[in-house]
Amino acid sequence: AGISPDPYVTLRVRTSPNAKQQTSVQHENIDPEWNENFLFYLNPDKKNTLELTIMDDDFGLDKTLGVQEVELDDLPVDKEVRQAVQFGERTLLDIILLVKFNESEHLRISYDLCEDEREFLIKRRDVIFEKMSAMFDDETKPKTVNEVPVIAIMGSGGGYRAACGLSGAFCALQEAGILDCATYVTGLSGSSWYISTLYVQEKWPESSTCEELAAFLRKRFKINVLRHFRPEFKRKVRQKHKIGQPVAFTDIFGMALGDALLQDQDAKLSHQVHKVIHGQSALPVTTGIRVRNDTSAEVCSEWIEFTPFEFGMAKIGVFGKVSEFGGKYYKGRLVKKFEESPLHYLLGIWGSAFSILLNRVVDIEKHMQKLGETARQELERVILKETGRLKSEEDDSDDDDLPDDEIQTSGNWVTEMLKPSNLFTSRRGKAAETFNFCRGMQTKKEEDEEYSKLIGKEKTMCVVTVVSRSTLHFQPR
Repeated sequence: AGISPDPYVTLRVRTSPNAKQQTSVQHENIDPEWNENFLFYLNPDKKNTLELTIMDDDFGLDKTLGVQEVELDDLPVDKEVRQAVQFGERTLLDIILLVKFNESEHLRISYDLCEDEREFLIKRRDVIFEKMSAMFDDETKPKTVNEVPVIAIMGSGGGYRAACGLSGAFCALQEAGILDCATYVTGLSGSSWYISTLYVQEKWPESSTCEELAAFLRKRFKINVLRHFRPEFKRKVRQKHKIGQPVAFTDIFGMALGDALLQDQDAKLSHQVHKVIHGQSALPVTTGIRVRNDTSAEVCSEWIEFTPFEFGMAKIGVFGKVSEFGGKYYKGRLVKKFEESPLHYLLGIWGSAFSILLNRVVDIEKHMQKLGETARQELERVILKETGRLKSEEDDSDDDDLPDDEIQTSGNWVTEMLKPSNLFTSRRGKAAETFNFCRGMQTKKEEDEEYSKLIGKEKTMCVVTVVSRSTLHFQPR
């Protein structure tokens, strides 16, 4: 077929959320054979074109040997169409195309509670009924489970101060027996940090107490937060960026919070399901605010809630599995899944106090600049002392592997990030960035509209398979 000694093929549908993919490289093979699948999602509202590019792998200086396009919109549904795509005079790719409706839905479109939470409420009500029956006399205790009240304990924001305050409140509530009768515990910012730290305790709620956690937190709160910034954080952020996930300084801040508060750095929010699955403790609900890069938060901001079961926005009734938060969604379907975000990343999202902390450091840095270079160097010296040795030869050894658009820093990376001119001191840098899980979905306009129209059932799912010699087998489904 005369393709190339080291050929591979890139496939691109620019209107697809997972637009660009490629086959493996067939080294020193003039008659290559591929057996690989690639999934694409089509946009029914735009023109969908498959771009096929034959490449020659050449030590980072890859050469383009030919480009062809195949129109996808006019293809029949559920019927294979075979095409021969010609590249020059010597190369022919035989492709098969199959388009299907995608019936799968990964987001739950509803204002109701999910099935897991409804089951939890039933089990929790039974547990609370037994607790209240033991606490109160015959005249005041609930006569049946239907008389059991739904008690929610809410904590406000305020960073470490809020976490400290809620810790004291929980100690008193547990001592009084009220915590045992709560259905929900909710919080934002520092309160969410405390709740997450409590529920990550291995023996909670069976034998661990709020007093024990308070003693642990007293020790942790005495440590300057800057001491929790570790040199390996930079490497972890790079790894996240390399696999295609958005990153911001909130990622690093969340890691620092995890180092300060969590005994298990690999903890996930979904792991807390076993703390509530039998109704043995209240359901933790934590919150964050969703904003847009191009719109003021005063104009557009929506609450996002997180439980061990789900994440979502009650305002528009869109929810997804918490283990899939941060993935790429399109029209309600999960088109690219990543490993579940660690709990410390969510701590950074929930911690609005981060902006206050960062602004205070930036204000200090600005003030030092006015006083002169000597004072600025003194600030860096103090931060270096607090954070330890954050710069090493190993930190810079993999710079060649960084994407071109990765922000480069010199000197101490913490002080560089905190400079007023740095991206991380802007709103974009402060706020965590995730893929928009509502992408491609239309907002409900009228109360009586069928809410399922948010998703629709268009021909949107494609799989690319390369199977035979010198041919590209394209099989959407």
